[in-house]
Amino acid sequence: MFYDQLVQGVKTVPIKDRLLILGDLDARVGADFPFWTPHIGKFGVGKINDSGRELLDLRVT
Repeated sequence: MFYDQLVQGVKTVPIKDRLLILGDLDARVGADFPFWTPHIGKFGVGKINDSGRELLDLRVT
């Protein structure tokens, strides 16, 4: 539900604007960085959790 609300909020920002999303999202993406390096970076630790999976699957179209 949180990520659905996040997507709806992001959709209100004009495409020409840059948007940074900061905060404690309780998202752990794990250390399997070859999978998600293009999106976040290569400094994850531990194992992915459900919030991390939702963060990586976040799509705004």
